[in-house]
Amino acid sequence: MTVNSIVAVGVGNGGIGAIERMIARKITGVKYVAVSNDVRLLGNAAIAEKLLLENGIDGCGGFLGNTSKAKQATTEIKANIVHALNGAEVVFISAALGGATGSGGAPVIGEIAHEMKMLVVGLVSMPFTFEGNNTCKRAGEGFINLKKHADIILEFKKDNVLESCSNLPMSDAYTAYYDYFSSIVKCFTDLFRSGRKRELLALKRASLKAKPIVMTDEITEQLLPYYVEAVFRYAALKKPPKVCIFWYYNKKVLGDFFDFTAAETYGNFVGPRSSHYDFWAKIQAANPELACEEYEYIPRGRVLYSLIDKEFIIVSSATIVKNTTAIKAIRRCCNIPDSAPVVLKTDQHYENPNDLEWEEE
Repeated sequence: MTVNSIVAVGVGNGGIGAIERMIARKITGVKYVAVSNDVRLLGNAAIAEKLLLENGIDGCGGFLGNTSKAKQATTEIKANIVHALNGAEVVFISAALGGATGSGGAPVIGEIAHEMKMLVVGLVSMPFTFEGNNTCKRAGEGFINLKKHADIILEFKKDNVLESCSNLPMSDAYTAYYDYFSSIVKCFTDLFRSGRKRELLALKRASLKAKPIVMTDEITEQLLPYYVEAVFRYAALKKPPKVCIFWYYNKKVLGDFFDFTAAETYGNFVGPRSSHYDFWAKIQAANPELACEEYEYIPRGRVLYSLIDKEFIIVSSATIVKNTTAIKAIRRCCNIPDSAPVVLKTDQHYENPNDLEWEEE
């Protein structure tokens, strides 16, 4: 691995905070770059390469929430950014979205890295809800703009920290996402060193089908290698396998299907982003004969992929699991290769309500 094979760029206060945490955890084999319009912040940052943005707002010490100014200032130092990224194969862009610098500058750096044909990984945190509508709106716009150029985005929602640990001090909430991003970067560097560079760079090709690959903070340092392996194994196939929610009606499989790179992660599992309840209206619109039906009365189920066990899982009612014709149709619609292991599981949740025995209170 060359010195600059992996570059981590911290944009704005939050992004630089995450980079400094990586340095404190002694994650080596990474070139660190800090980008900010705050001279004092850059002066105090323990990062070797620092790029100063001109704020362009009457000499004030910030962009004052103006993402357009931050975007313009970042664009104006494009030559410096290109020089900082030169030689890299993977670029991490860390930013706390919601502020002007992160929301306006990170997408510009992502675009530059994309033009340089690098694997672009966005490490972004979304603001606390209590930070206000304007901050959340800037964060949403920044996320959308970064998605245009990133191959992978790992999204960390700060609200989740408060929900799981309501008594957590605010400083610990920030440290939580700093540590999470640090763990992910360390995992990437370890994969590079272990000879799995080819698999990692294959994620760029996979992301072309779902621009970009979006991961939630349920992808842990321990699970990421399994995810990379699964994408590498299946995404390059002519017909990549899918996960889904489904209904089995008149010997047809109806549902919402997702490639690996467009699916959601649920701990150890990769699964569909939608629910039966939410998607039922679309199924009814496409099949008028179901207009008066309720979704739970039509045989249904879910197809998942277990990252650790490396197997597809079809979860449905006992009737469907025993129906070999239905299982073959589901496998075919999900493009599951014949060589891929499939486990069949029943779940009472998917049984027809008319077939359930209810205990009288």
